Amino acid sequence: MKIRQLLLSLLMFGTMSGVAAFAAETQSQTRPATAPRESDLEQRADDDWTFFQIGFWFDVPSYTKNSNVYGIKTGQPVSSGAGKVYGVEGSWIAAATDHINGIQGSWVSCFNRDANGLQASLVFCRNTDYLRGVQASFVCLS
Repeated sequence: MKIRQLLLSLLMFGTMSGVAAFAAETQSQTRPATAPRESDLEQRADDDWTFFQIGFWFDVPSYTKNSNVYGIKTGQPVSSGAGKVYGVEGSWIAAATDHINGIQGSWVSCFNRDANGLQASLVFCRNTDYLRGVQASFVCLS
């Protein structure tokens, strides 16, 4: 019985996360076409990178907001940012870095703008721009 409650809670959380991400994207599309995205302005140069990074919530610590990772990025429980991951991003609740080249996985949900590689979670996966590779989840949007 407890497993059913846990799975139902994860499904509800993933659905709510998906609805929130969809609403945020819809709101960002109301900007003029000439206005650059905030994440494009904040992204660091490709030569500024780290091998390992840990995040605790959305943009916490603050350096995860725009950093590039060539190696492993992990969320305890959430990882996010406008940077790039070349390697593996894994998280407990949400893996949400914008640009993925490699593997992105989470127990609950994965969000990004573009991905080249594998994206997998138990509940929800979403790409806003494109996906070149494989996406596996209960609900997949790309």
